Amino acid sequence: MKSRVSQHSNLPWAYLVRRAMQAGLPALFWRRPQDQTRLLSIGCVENFAGSGPGAMANAQQWLERIDWEQPAQDGLPRAWFTSTFDQDPGQDQWAGWPGFYLVLPQLVLSERAGQTEVLIQGPTHADLELGQGLLSDLLKGSVEASKLGVPVSDECFWAEPPSAFAARVAATTQALGDDLHKVVLANCRHHHYATSPLESVLENLLTNPRDGIHFAYTHGTDAVLAGCTPETLVRQNGNKLSAHVLAGTRRRGPKGAAQDLLSSAKDRREHDLVATGMVEALNPLVDSLSIPEEPTVRSLTHLHHLERHLKGATRPSTGFLDLVSALHPTPALGGYPQASALEFLRQSEGLERGGFGAPFGWIGGPRQGHAAVAIRSALLRGDAASVFAGAGIVAQSVPHLERAEIDAKVASIETELLGLTP
Repeated sequence: MKSRVSQHSNLPWAYLVRRAMQAGLPALFWRRPQDQTRLLSIGCVENFAGSGPGAMANAQQWLERIDWEQPAQDGLPRAWFTSTFDQDPGQDQWAGWPGFYLVLPQLVLSERAGQTEVLIQGPTHADLELGQGLLSDLLKGSVEASKLGVPVSDECFWAEPPSAFAARVAATTQALGDDLHKVVLANCRHHHYATSPLESVLENLLTNPRDGIHFAYTHGTDAVLAGCTPETLVRQNGNKLSAHVLAGTRRRGPKGAAQDLLSSAKDRREHDLVATGMVEALNPLVDSLSIPEEPTVRSLTHLHHLERHLKGATRPSTGFLDLVSALHPTPALGGYPQASALEFLRQSEGLERGGFGAPFGWIGGPRQGHAAVAIRSALLRGDAASVFAGAGIVAQSVPHLERAEIDAKVASIETELLGLTP
């Protein structure tokens, strides 16, 4: 794979992100305010598409066969990927969404510590010229993005009424036992607008200072998944890996909420099951793995969470997508044990999750990448926005409190992403 890297300054990021998401091409926007990084990948020179439980393993083999002209040690992303929650093609509002999709883009704009680099790649020198032409076309007519007003939805309703969700929580706690310790249930609130909310959402993603990964991606259709996730699934750089355990939630605001979360037996049980499941999934792929004995509280704008960070060293044969495949879905998104929880969800949850709760991220090479989990997100399609959230159910769960957790998560997304007043 041939490539060309150039240095740039003062690129019109807001304009380019809008153009990328509306150009009818695969595109990924990724932003982390905490380390001042931004990434925008546009176009496609090669791709891998698959579905089912073997898709990621096949994609890893596909990655291994690519001969990149420049080494991945420079840290530049060279590919990106998305998945659905069950790795099957999307249905209903997710129609057209691939089960698993890996893209080698024509253009990758990468900003780190104020330095912007543009990577153009393709199989031949002619493809590099086509990539240069795409960049020139995208920059034509660039103007400073004007401030947009907050759109007002004409209609708003739950996919599953809150009372029905609470009843499902109660039924789920009764189903837990020796073979099923935790299940994550999801719900969704739909909004309909007179016009598309996409540009206003992108503006919020570009400017919001909140800690997390601000993201938006499209496969080149009219559907965009956007959000700000606090959760990294796994990172790999050579043989080094890190993973994120994030489970246990309280609404921020009431005095003592963080301490209450730390001392909650229910939330600690939920968190520990996630940690156990992730360690079990990673053990066959690593030479070493460490995890703190106790979680700490991570405080976001609207919510508190319990978190821990796993660190380790992979075996030489372990590729990045091998790690993603082993971990997804973690007990934070599916349940524990994984197989029992997923079977329970197949039988009992009517909601089509699509990309919600699924991994996505960038890849620098077969053993380098950063995968996040698509939570705190909304699917934007035409004049509609669908906001998704989940809650982990264990034996100590109380239905009305789990319903309130879903409410709090959805409200935080609507405030920060859709600009609604809480």
